[in-house]
Amino acid sequence: MSSTNKDRLDGALKRFGSHPAISKLREFLLMAPDEELFHIDPVRLAEQWNLRRQAVLEILLRAVRFEILGMEWIFHCPTCGGVAKESLQLAHTHEHEFCPVCRVDFRNVLDENVEVFFSVNLEIRNLPTSLREEHEQQIIEDIANNGRHVWRNGGTIKGVEILNHPIFREIFGGETIPLDQSLEIRAATVLFSDVTGSTAMYERLGDAQAYRIIRNHFDLVFQAIGEHDGVPIKTIGDEVMGVFVDEVSAVRAAFAMQDALSSSNESRTDGEKLTLKIGVHRGPVIAVTLNDRIDYFGRTVNIAARIQAVSGPGQLSMGEAFIRAPGVKEALQGRVSRVKRGAVRMKGIDTPVQVYRAAMGQAESF
Repeated sequence: MSSTNKDRLDGALKRFGSHPAISKLREFLLMAPDEELFHIDPVRLAEQWNLRRQAVLEILLRAVRFEILGMEWIFHCPTCGGVAKESLQLAHTHEHEFCPVCRVDFRNVLDENVEVFFSVNLEIRNLPTSLREEHEQQIIEDIANNGRHVWRNGGTIKGVEILNHPIFREIFGGETIPLDQSLEIRAATVLFSDVTGSTAMYERLGDAQAYRIIRNHFDLVFQAIGEHDGVPIKTIGDEVMGVFVDEVSAVRAAFAMQDALSSSNESRTDGEKLTLKIGVHRGPVIAVTLNDRIDYFGRTVNIAARIQAVSGPGQLSMGEAFIRAPGVKEALQGRVSRVKRGAVRMKGIDTPVQVYRAAMGQAESF
């Protein structure tokens, strides 16, 4: 087992504050075999620490911030699985790479060929250099003997998981994609929410008081997105855009927003009642840098925004790809009594879009 700089480790861990997983992280970094610290498996840690995968990724990202761990972005060739490029920062990535083995150019897709690799900082635990050499040699041998290196497994961290993790945005918000580049995501869930009746409220209350109410609504919506493994992307007027890695989290976030706003309405003394309307869709997007932040564009984003626009007050409206995703119908059970489907023509979209609308009230069955 390699040697550990305990003083440096303990000094860095103090910066975590009172995080409940500190002792588990310390024990792992002191006692784990070198191989487990070279390529950290979040699934194994989640099982050992009795935590959700997202919570483990949060700990790993904070450990990177405090220089306990290192983080690399690995760009695999989609043909042979070999490593075409390694980068310590997202700012050094490009939308296209070249595989010297296959002699082909390829486009990077964050949920298909981009891996994020966590390992211990060598100044914390002095791992032998042979670990990386053996890892690289194994890739070469796999390709030579089998024609392909299989890099995906249950513990693999895809690039999209990190880009769409709220803590990555909080800690590494300044780490962005080069301005002239974009990275594709094949399956993202995009949510838009809006409040109804805000124009009339501004007329009744005046700009300052009305905006305070809208700002409180922003806080509630942002909190609901973050607590359900999503990332708030931006506000557009009174609208909020959020992105999720999985569809079930988006459903839960939508109802959490509605519940939080309903509670806020009940506690208000000025008589103002805000109502949400929400639209969600699933599909490919591109991630880019805009206004010094990661943003998302593409047909899926446009359709999600238009689905929200045709949603009624108190409604959750969903695109077909979204509602057919695994777990979505089960997540709706107990919250909606029925879903109405209809084809809607939308500006700028060539063909009618199937929209599924549900009232966000309590119900016993779906």
